[in-house]
Amino acid sequence: MAIRRRPTKTLGELIAKLVCDMLGLTHETVAKAFRFVGRSASAVIRPLPWSVRLAMLLVVLGGPMVLVYLFGLDLYHERLGLTEEMQEVVTEIAAGAFVVFYLFVLAGVLLGCALGVMAALGFLRSRFVLYLLRGAALCACAYWLVLAGFLWYFPDMLATNCEKFLGGVEYAQMWRNELWVQGIGACVPFLLGCIVLLVCLWRKSVYEYYGHTAPAAPLIGDRIYENVRTHGKDPQYRTSMYWPAGVFLVILFGPMVMRGCGWEKDYEIPKGSGKPVVVQVQVKRIKKEKPEKLLLNMDSPIIWERPKLKDIKILDELRKETEETYQANKNIGKLGDGGGDQGGWPHGMANARVRFIRLKYNGSSTWNVNMGYGHDYNLLLKFNEITGFKIADNTEYKEVSRLARFRKGKAPPFVYMTGRGGISLSTRETKILRDYCLVEGGLILADSAGGHFDHSFRRMCQKVFPGKQLVDVPDDDPLYREPFLFPNGAPPLWHHNNRYRPQGIKHEGTWVVYYHSGDMGDAWRTGHSGSSKAVSDRAYKLGINIMYYTFTRYLNKHHPPPKK
Repeated sequence: MAIRRRPTKTLGELIAKLVCDMLGLTHETVAKAFRFVGRSASAVIRPLPWSVRLAMLLVVLGGPMVLVYLFGLDLYHERLGLTEEMQEVVTEIAAGAFVVFYLFVLAGVLLGCALGVMAALGFLRSRFVLYLLRGAALCACAYWLVLAGFLWYFPDMLATNCEKFLGGVEYAQMWRNELWVQGIGACVPFLLGCIVLLVCLWRKSVYEYYGHTAPAAPLIGDRIYENVRTHGKDPQYRTSMYWPAGVFLVILFGPMVMRGCGWEKDYEIPKGSGKPVVVQVQVKRIKKEKPEKLLLNMDSPIIWERPKLKDIKILDELRKETEETYQANKNIGKLGDGGGDQGGWPHGMANARVRFIRLKYNGSSTWNVNMGYGHDYNLLLKFNEITGFKIADNTEYKEVSRLARFRKGKAPPFVYMTGRGGISLSTRETKILRDYCLVEGGLILADSAGGHFDHSFRRMCQKVFPGKQLVDVPDDDPLYREPFLFPNGAPPLWHHNNRYRPQGIKHEGTWVVYYHSGDMGDAWRTGHSGSSKAVSDRAYKLGINIMYYTFTRYLNKHHPPPKK
């Protein structure tokens, strides 16, 4: 009799069996973990009387209602991160919605207090108390449903009306989806708590506890509880559906959740051929006009208003700065180490879009002053006009904590800070900002929009860079040489204090902070706050010089050139 040998398994079959075994082991481990948690919770809760269990649920559901009223509106408004332009749109289209929402959360305070009272009344074993508990549970469920509905409706309405401020339809939808995940995700635990509370209040044992008599048949809460506990008539089918449902939720919400706690999108710098750039600077001297004389007729009835001396001084400084302009000859080469007709940097990325990122910080609501279309986005437009590089659809912001989410060597080479108020950084944010500058090699580009920002920024620098001081940036610094030449250093622009000379902090021979107490953002914005075209042109060129400096130094740090 011939012996039939079992065919040898192929490598593919062995791998498939190994994968199946791993999935089975994972499934069994997860199931055991859920059973352990459920049994442990049941062992702790089951000895407690129903009055204590229900009181705990009522407090968990009612306490956050009070917190929503106290902090929710301000926290949600801060989470939206509205720019000045978006604030105007919101004021027009959503003023009524905010009023209704304010009245709603005010009612939520009363409901939260009522739930606290019901938690105390729950210790009275009366059928009337049971009916009150059921009514309170239904009101709590309605509250969290309406709140979830608002958090669904409001971002969608804003995204529809503020597309141009959010960088187009695609970015507006991404912004809306992130707000959906954050808002609805915050409401889901409380909605589940309401469902648990309702199921408990419609159980036979609870009715018997408060009514002192047992109903003839199980109530709807008992049927729901048994169905969940035993997985229904077909347990194998029910449990097998948990995995595909979980995978579907991960695929649907995973990217947005990862955006909240995972890596940031890499900052891309345009790739070039690696040839050295050559920029020829031409000096164009402007013919000085004869000083104007003011002739005053003593017999004239006109009253002449004398300008303030401070305004005269600033105007005189601006006029001196525009006596000479400096232009790059585009026929020689393009921006970057790429040179030639292509431009760019050897270790950059093809088809990269240059982004302009500003920091969102606590301590003041003016961190987003002069942000977006018609404001700092004009610098990107000018950058695109001069260099030909692709740019992002709009400027953007990042919280300080998000700087730690960029991969090493893929962080933004610079971030922009401005404002009119205070700057408040936590200990963790301070460390993140210090590491971004000293370890990652990024640069903080800052200017003052007025107020007490100057004082706040200087204090922040002392906290972030202990032992280092802001020093004047020399007029012959490389910052002022390429690609545009500034023989006399940076222009003063509109400064809001007595210091108008830019200052910075160096680390290992490279600037990690560049602070201009003048308002570059005002000069970049459409209209340029009344300044001349020559002044705004120099402000644009100064911004481009800083971008070029940071791109080059950042790539040299992470991709140092070979030693000769």
